[in-house]
Amino acid sequence: EELSFKLWDGATGKTLNVAGVSVPAQIGDASYSYPDNMLLLNATTSALSGYEKWAKDSGLSGADALASAIPHNDGITNLEKYAFGLNPNKSASYADNALFVRGISDGVAQIQYPVLASATDVSIKLLKSSDMANWVEVSAAPSGESGGFNLFRAEIEISNALCIKLKVEKN
Repeated sequence: EELSFKLWDGATGKTLNVAGVSVPAQIGDASYSYPDNMLLLNATTSALSGYEKWAKDSGLSGADALASAIPHNDGITNLEKYAFGLNPNKSASYADNALFVRGISDGVAQIQYPVLASATDVSIKLLKSSDMANWVEVSAAPSGESGGFNLFRAEIEISNALCIKLKVEKN
């Protein structure tokens, strides 16, 4: 038995107008039943990357949806809000995610930062500087998981002045 279908591409959201196409009612060893004479192609394929899907799902649009945008003038880019699980729809701070931990003990700065486990399309570097002009990457080790976040931790010896920043980039 062969059935004819309208073809719908879930990745692009478009109906494919292919006249006179028939496909077997049985594909491989499995039988299929399609309601309304429609065959769904690429149903699990998303045309959007992790960040773009997050921005769309968050209701961001136009210039406010750019990864580099700071629509709430809080100093945190959309890409950083995505990577660290912060709310894109209001002013935020890193303290809004309780998994950010920082402290100083015996001349050593400790930092723990969370990265959304599903944010596989970003890379994050921990950088330090004593003059805010010359930055050096510091190794941060994975330290576990919590609530959908991968946790990273580093300890940095304090000599003179110490500035620390996280650099977030799209892969």
